[in-house]
Amino acid sequence: MARRIAATVVALIALLLGVVAVPLGLITAAHDSRAFDADAVSSATSLATVAEEHIADHTGGPALGIDISRLRQGGDRVAVYDKSGRWFAGTPARPAAPAGAADRALARLTPATYPADDRVLVLAPVVLDETGSTVGVVALSRPTAPLDHRIAVLWLSLAAVQLQHHGRPARGPGRRPPGHDG
Repeated sequence: MARRIAATVVALIALLLGVVAVPLGLITAAHDSRAFDADAVSSATSLATVAEEHIADHTGGPALGIDISRLRQGGDRVAVYDKSGRWFAGTPARPAAPAGAADRALARLTPATYPADDRVLVLAPVVLDETGSTVGVVALSRPTAPLDHRIAVLWLSLAAVQLQHHGRPARGPGRRPPGHDG
């Protein structure tokens, strides 16, 4: 009788852990994805601000090249285009953008994010400080492998906790754990 009660308690604990672990995993994975996308948008927007000086004013010094190099070291692909769609600056490997996406980015004043195979693509308009009109667009493509790895580790950790608690042998009153002879 005590063994059945203990087994029932263990089963309820395992069920409770499963009921808590799945939503926790979903919420955490969604949060990580949003934070990853927000970081990519922030990088593209920051680069667009630097690019504005180069495209519109033909000034700005080495800042654009330095920022592009830093992003490239992190695995990002970057391309800066002027308003006519001509490549202005970027990494040797250019990001792939859906047809018409650059034109849509030029028409709006906010960045747009697109999933692109194993990468996330951000198109950020280059906006003139003085007039608010767009003079170009920054395309930034960031690999999602680090995000995918983080989410996989999260789910594996939650599964390990679930299995660890589910796989424990039930011990009744007065029973010692295995390997403890006394």
